[in-house]
This record gives sequence, C-alpha cells and structure tokens, in this order.
Amino acid sequence: MYEAVRSAGCIHAVSFSYRLWPAVAFAQQLLDDGAIGKVLQFHAQYLHEFALDPQTPLIWRGVAAKAGTGSLGDVGSHVIDMARHLVGEIVRVSARMRTFVNRRPLSAGSDTGIGKDVAVGSSDYGPVDVDDAAVLMVEFEDGTLGIIETNWMAAGHWGLSFEISGERGAIRFNWEHRTELQIRLADDPPELAGFRTIQIGPKHPEAAPYGPIPGFGMSQRDAFCITVHEVFDAVANNRPAASRIAATIVSAPAST
Repeated sequence: MYEAVRSAGCIHAVSFSYRLWPAVAFAQQLLDDGAIGKVLQFHAQYLHEFALDPQTPLIWRGVAAKAGTGSLGDVGSHVIDMARHLVGEIVRVSARMRTFVNRRPLSAGSDTGIGKDVAVGSSDYGPVDVDDAAVLMVEFEDGTLGIIETNWMAAGHWGLSFEISGERGAIRFNWEHRTELQIRLADDPPELAGFRTIQIGPKHPEAAPYGPIPGFGMSQRDAFCITVHEVFDAVANNRPAASRIAATIVSAPAST
C-alpha cells in the first residue's frame, strides 16, 4: 500500500491516531522543548482484556494466516509507533511471546467482531496460533533503553500507557485517564516533589475544538476525528500529512 500511494503521488497516512491525541502531542512538545532533559528510559504498555474469557470466539485476529501476529501486531503496532514517535528508531530487540489460550470456539457468522459480540454457533474449536502477550526489551538509536509490553488478556485494562524518564524529570500518560498528563520536574522545590497531574484543555495541542475548559471529556472517537481532520487539511492545502501521524509513511503528492 505504501509503495502504491507513493507511485500514485497521493497524500497518505497511517491511522496511528494516538500520536495526535492532545495529551500525547503535549508530551511530544515537552520532550522537544527539553523539559525533562535527555531521555534515559522508555516504558510502555498496551493492555486490554477483550480475549480474557477463554470462550471468546476465534475470529481473524487469532489466526496467523489472516492477522500475521496477535497482540503484538494488533495493539503492539500502536505502542511501538508511540516509542518511535516520542523517542526514536529502535535498533535492537530482545523479545518473548506467549499464547495463553491455545484453542477457542469457532464463531458463527461474522468474523470481524471483537469478543462476545460474535455469536458462538457450535462446540467446535480451532487452534490459536498467535500471541496473547509479548514483552520486548529494546534499545533506541541514541542508546535509550525501553520496555514494551502487549497483552489482550489483561484483566481490568483497556488502553495504551507510557512513562518516559529523563535526566531532569519524567512524563507519564495513561489512556484510561486520557484527558490527563502527569509530569515530574527535577527543578521543582522539594516540598512539591512528585508527579503533578495536568488537565488537558484548549491551550494544549489539538484540544481547543473539543472543549472550552481543562478536563472537558474527550473520547476514542475524537482521536479519529483529529486524525481525519489532519489528513483532510493536508489534502485541501496540498501538503504532506504531518509526520506526527505516521513516522516515515508520509509524502507530498507528485502532482495535484
């Protein structure tokens, strides 16, 4: 697809919508401004529980021939992109993957749903040949170390989170509290030591159209709206889609 759109001269982007989320965009701004100094370590997770129940039907996500991989490719692609976006290119990886449920009931009818919205039509089971969880130890181009975890059998979770530790502070984000960003600055007075919680509002990147005050509710759907707006704006103004959407997978059109 990438080669096809390049050859056609189309404006294009991959929908890594977390990149443009206001709290994440503000975290990127803080990193670019050197707020926490040189990054030393990156730790990120994408955890959710959609496949926690062993009776969750075997849909295409659990079949390697259709999906390629399990939690690592499905949700891990987003968290790996976040690592590349905020820290840089990954040059070394050591990883382990696990499949916790080796057989799941075959679904009846639709093969596109998630979890219990797909009806189980029989007692027949099929093999699961993708990972339910993965843990990656990574090294970035600049020597920064990182840990990346994915799991779609993580009870009580749904979302991406990360913590970035630097020489002068740290930044922390959790999608389950998506209108907040936490930051710790080493220059804070000792009596104010610890993470402070910032309520995302109209003064932060991308947030102004979605609420008049800090902490105003925003949803998963808004993340896609922000991304679609960026692509439409790129088309309307004949410019590349912003690199903040998809690292290296953007280009200017060859012709109008």
